Amino acid sequence: MGQGVARGGGGSLAIACSFDLYDDYAIAGYDKVKAKACRENDWKVMEELSMIPSLNVTFGTGGNDFRQLERLKNVIAKGGALTMTPMFRHNQTLFSLRSGLHPLMVSETFRKVRGKFGGKDGMSKEFLLKLQQDEIRNAVLTECKHAAKTPRSSFWTQVMYQYGDRIFPYSPFDLEPRPEESVNGGGDPWRKLYNIISNPQDPVHKGIAVRYTMNYEKHTLEPLRRLLIEHDAAIVPGFADGGAHVTAQCEATTATTMLSFWCRDRKLGPLLPLEITVKKFAYDQAKMLGLDDRGVLAVGKRADVNIVDMSCIGVLAPTFARDIPGGNGRWVQETVGYDMTICAGIVTFENGIATGELPGRLVRNPKSTGIVPNGLRGSVPHGPTFGASNSKSLKEYALKLQRNASGPSAAMKIIQHEEETRAAAAANNNNNNSKL
Repeated sequence: MGQGVARGGGGSLAIACSFDLYDDYAIAGYDKVKAKACRENDWKVMEELSMIPSLNVTFGTGGNDFRQLERLKNVIAKGGALTMTPMFRHNQTLFSLRSGLHPLMVSETFRKVRGKFGGKDGMSKEFLLKLQQDEIRNAVLTECKHAAKTPRSSFWTQVMYQYGDRIFPYSPFDLEPRPEESVNGGGDPWRKLYNIISNPQDPVHKGIAVRYTMNYEKHTLEPLRRLLIEHDAAIVPGFADGGAHVTAQCEATTATTMLSFWCRDRKLGPLLPLEITVKKFAYDQAKMLGLDDRGVLAVGKRADVNIVDMSCIGVLAPTFARDIPGGNGRWVQETVGYDMTICAGIVTFENGIATGELPGRLVRNPKSTGIVPNGLRGSVPHGPTFGASNSKSLKEYALKLQRNASGPSAAMKIIQHEEETRAAAAANNNNNNSKL
């Protein structure tokens, strides 16, 4: 892949790696030897990629992960084009009635009441009233606590008891809540969670509980600030998963959080200088991606500009919308404080309202000249297929790889199991029919 991007004229390759997760779930227990081997292999691959001319390599990681900095600096010192792109706030998992993704789902009573009264989006008035009844509340809480005591407790009960000190009522303003404000901060954690989720009319949290899954193990975001200030050359705020978890997260507003929280609202530590933050999101990101025609306000450069009102820049509470084909849902989150957005010199948004102008174009590899029926038209040859072209489909090829190795994807394991189950059922039906 890296050589292909380079032959095409250069570009950027983003890598998501955990450095020690040698399989999605270490069922047999965490193996330090395998984890170390996985980490060494990850770094070997990233270093080799970063040495390919015209290729910029980035990798996402938690903001508290200082362990990788020395390795990163060593690669940069050797001439590697490698950048760390941590998320500059917590990784947020959102729980609410509307999304249906929350720990109370372990309760059979809750699921029955939701199924009968919840309505299409789990937010009917009758359902909300039912949740305020003591009989239902007590039944739900009893079942949730009992579920945690079973030999094979569910994922949700593990979330509550292992990470309850990082589950809070949602707030768009306070990104460094104290441990005592969490559901584990005194009293019954299940009742506290129930009271948050069952009250969507609350003016602040809107019935949303948030679990901080990354960067908040010690209830402070200070390591993130230190990371940016002390290791400026190697760090560009980023982190993305292509919207892979739309029913659980909404991280697209991280950039706005950098301006509102880090440059204005933070109370429990120093702020980040505005000029450094803007440079990181403009010039440094453009440079990292090889886009030398933008990122600064200068004559001859592309006029991509945001005009921001720093007195009111911020994010609003997230909402759950069912606007994906098939009626599926996703979290969305609006922002305020952008007076004007200019793309290629043309105003595309004014006071948060789209103007209808669409001057943006897909950023293409410099040597790409278009797609034709038989492949890429131009001088860039495709890379080796390693047998994929001999399979009926890429899905079949992926399943073949999965069967022959320790699989890195839980999703692929599920698909493989489903395929094998269907094949076995079909074979059984054929045998029965032949007997008849």
